[in-house]
Amino acid sequence: MRKVFAVFALAAVLALSFALAGCSNSGPEDGADMGDPAENMAAWTDADSAADAAKGAGIDELIVPEKGTKLSIGELTDWTYCYTKDMAEADGGAGAATIAIRKSIGNGDNTGELSPVTADWSDLKTITYAHEWDMDISGTDVRCYGNVEGKAMKAIWAEGKYSYSILALGQGDTWKDFGLPADDITILVKGTQKAEADNASQEPEPGFDVEQAVFDNGLGEFVDYYPVENEDGSLSWGVVTHDVNGDEVTTYFDNKGNVISGGLEHGDVVDASAAAPGFDVEQAVFDNGLGEFVDYYPVENEDGSLSWGVVTHDVNGDEVTTYFDNKGNVIDGGLERGDVIE
Repeated sequence: MRKVFAVFALAAVLALSFALAGCSNSGPEDGADMGDPAENMAAWTDADSAADAAKGAGIDELIVPEKGTKLSIGELTDWTYCYTKDMAEADGGAGAATIAIRKSIGNGDNTGELSPVTADWSDLKTITYAHEWDMDISGTDVRCYGNVEGKAMKAIWAEGKYSYSILALGQGDTWKDFGLPADDITILVKGTQKAEADNASQEPEPGFDVEQAVFDNGLGEFVDYYPVENEDGSLSWGVVTHDVNGDEVTTYFDNKGNVISGGLEHGDVVDASAAAPGFDVEQAVFDNGLGEFVDYYPVENEDGSLSWGVVTHDVNGDEVTTYFDNKGNVIDGGLERGDVIE
């Protein structure tokens, strides 16, 4: 959205004007028009590539999402680049919005300094936001700001000695009400970490379709997931979603996609045996005509092995718990959560 002004003048007059300007050492007279404040910004220099912008800014590298990356508002266009001291910026677009990504040395919000592109939204220097919230994106704490709940116009975070930011700037007079949903912010933030993403083959992957599991369990809008190490070195998974109220919720799954009961937190080590019954729980629910599967949890036997309490909704919608041994056979008796059985 850079503005270009065409100036037509006689060559001789233009040359004379430049000569006179070059000879003048005086500043503007008192009361003189200082022009658009947005033009009084730090010196920015255009760059041909992300690498050139990073080098000019004095930072290690600038990584941005690839052209064609799909957001809810459209695909990302080509990037242009510029830099100033200690800060590099990439400017692109998607749909009717401009996307600006910055990386700078130091901690804090680096969006206040106007660049040649963001100067078109000069109110960025003074704007306040109606909503602020945090997102955990692959272990990165991202602070979001916007004037429409759940839609971010600005996202900022820090990694090591660097600060990062994303500005999503809509066109027209309603730009202050524009924002991107959580999925788009997640895509953009992860896109700045492409170097790490390129090593994805070395990173663990769940043994189930995470987004399908979110849908099957009615958990709301998928946000992110991360591994949780079990005691035996295997993995379970924390799956982050937004529920119907827009609140961020984490649900834990074993590596087969079964929900794990219990209040685990990011970084917890869980009991691997509790994460994986020796039978297909949902198949056992179906085979025994128990209704709608809800959840299951382990019950410790006297010898240290496990049986399983399987929670279902019966045909009347009532919650019922049926107990199984670790081979999937129904155990008779009125057991309760926490009971120790033979």
